Amino acid sequence: RCRPVLLILDDHVPEPERDAGSRTMLAIVRALLQEGMVVKFAPHARCADPARIGVLEQMGVAVIRDAKRDSSARWIAEHGGELDMVIISRPHVAAHYLPIVRRHSAARIVFYGHDLHFSRLRQQAELCNSDAIVREATAMERLERRVWRGSDLVLYPSTAEAERVAMLEPGVSARAIAPYSFRDFPGPRAPAMGQDILFVGGFGHPPNEDAVLWLVNEILPLIHARAGCSRLRIVGADPSARVRALAGPCVTIMSNVSEAELAAEYRRARVALASLRIGAGVKMKAVEALAAGVPLVTTPVGAQGLPGLGDVASICPDAKEIADAVCLLLVDNTLWRARSTAGVAYTRERFSEAAMRASLMAAFGASAPVC
Repeated sequence: RCRPVLLILDDHVPEPERDAGSRTMLAIVRALLQEGMVVKFAPHARCADPARIGVLEQMGVAVIRDAKRDSSARWIAEHGGELDMVIISRPHVAAHYLPIVRRHSAARIVFYGHDLHFSRLRQQAELCNSDAIVREATAMERLERRVWRGSDLVLYPSTAEAERVAMLEPGVSARAIAPYSFRDFPGPRAPAMGQDILFVGGFGHPPNEDAVLWLVNEILPLIHARAGCSRLRIVGADPSARVRALAGPCVTIMSNVSEAELAAEYRRARVALASLRIGAGVKMKAVEALAAGVPLVTTPVGAQGLPGLGDVASICPDAKEIADAVCLLLVDNTLWRARSTAGVAYTRERFSEAAMRASLMAAFGASAPVC
């Protein structure tokens, strides 16, 4: 009875092998449970794999799983008075539930945005020269700002994004949290023997399609000109037809892999490449590669929200510099070992379970509950 009761509202039950946002939400759930809180989870989408629901339930989370329309809204109407906090994930979910929670509960409302959607859309509009995407970005900014104003606390994965929220809406309380957490970190690794280059990213997220098209069409030929047919391994859920068409003698496409299969890909990779030209937030693919001890080459977009990354990874603005950095890591074992060790140390300091839990509790402004 003395433990805080929290409800998490998200678009869907977490699917950690499909998108970084799911990884974040599972990490948040785990951190809240470790702090002794009672956690309930309500997916906005009605359809969910019972096995995925079972994962949450085995962790000790009560999942609102009624298949009827608006079941989560009805549950909030009936039980809102029992809640101490509601965490809402993603702008469209928050826009739907904010008035419902306010109407039926005195709970503190925390919005987690994952990234600044409107900022990412504006980058995409500029790259594609699209007036339609400009209009979409403008509408998204209006939505996000309305959600910020309606929340008691706004969380983002980087200090830069939290500061931008506070600048755009000075009355809003915005904080940054560590968006990912890892339990285990490898010890010193021997350099991978092959020349495999790894790109990881779910293709339900448009920036990842742009990244691999640019990688295969413009960066990979420069690498092959110097290093022969280094194999590019692209791993991600739901690759589009344009992505699948990239498969060839030196390009392998793997979709919807398990966590164990993904871990095996990191063990065999010589270099992880995050060739993003569009994006916001903190990129899971960058953090995960470092945590696995795989040297990382990325762009300024891929490095967003990761202060000090340039000390442990290569941050390159164009195709030629990316190719140069990859080719160097393919042959220089001394540099490989140094980057691998430094990347693990970087993530152990910033993205351990303890670091995430501390950042979350600091943002909430509360220590762990004591009974």
